[in-house]
Amino acid sequence: MSTSSRATDPAGLAAPEWDTDGLDWPNRACSRFVATRTVRWHVQRAGTGPVLLLLHGTGAATFTWRHLLPSLAASFTVIAPDLPGHGFSRLRDPDALSCEGMASALGDLCDALGVAPALGVGHSAGAAVLIRMALDRRLDPAVLLGLAPALVPPPPGYRFIAGPLGALVRSPLTARLAARAGREPAVLRSLLAPTGSALDRIERAWYARLFTWPAHIAAGLGMMSRWSLPRLVADAPALRQPLVLAAARRDGFVPFDPLRRVAGTIPAATFLPLEGVGHLFHEEAPDDALALILRVARGHGVPA
Repeated sequence: MSTSSRATDPAGLAAPEWDTDGLDWPNRACSRFVATRTVRWHVQRAGTGPVLLLLHGTGAATFTWRHLLPSLAASFTVIAPDLPGHGFSRLRDPDALSCEGMASALGDLCDALGVAPALGVGHSAGAAVLIRMALDRRLDPAVLLGLAPALVPPPPGYRFIAGPLGALVRSPLTARLAARAGREPAVLRSLLAPTGSALDRIERAWYARLFTWPAHIAAGLGMMSRWSLPRLVADAPALRQPLVLAAARRDGFVPFDPLRRVAGTIPAATFLPLEGVGHLFHEEAPDDALALILRVARGHGVPA
């Protein structure tokens, strides 16, 4: 595995370069690049012990785990990839942006790494991907933990992406225009406001940087426009593995009450309310998020 990657994008969109844009990437020493059938992955691997697959949400990247990854590595072998097209992971096939395609691609990544995760932890859309992986038998952990899991529709401002305008949203021009708009502080504030999370200056700066990378923006838009959330929710009751859904009351992106209703339709699910935090609570309160992950792991027989 190489630790260097020349960024390319099939649509010709500007993508971040690891040797320049990635020089200050959090936990850079843990980073590797792995090629599979549909994705050239940027993945961070750290620690020893039971394998923990750690997935970020739409529009984020592995920087979101900058506080948590070193702490989790004290108890687990942590595998944390940038999702397809996000951050420094490059798409080879746009079908890898659908929920099913992403689940398959991540299964391929686990095979390439030779790991069988005992625990899956996903934030927002990352939690949905883990559920899909388990349903499709690409993952068989002792337990799944969803942090603010994206199992209900996002705020109205985001919903048009999955509607009739999906093809327009997926165009390279849209990604370029969105990345240009992302340079404006007011746009960043409007994108982060629905999370209900209070982020510090450094965390906001990371999102500001990602939102100016057209290839990253295109992956986030393409992911949202290709997903079928009703299909996943309809399939979720068949889940065999225990599922813990941690929901933040202050979260405006994944509304608390609708998520609780969805959780009630999944026999394997346990619903866990979280107070005083928003959608990005793993960044707001990483110590609390660590304690939650360790408690869930131990409660389901995963040594931690």
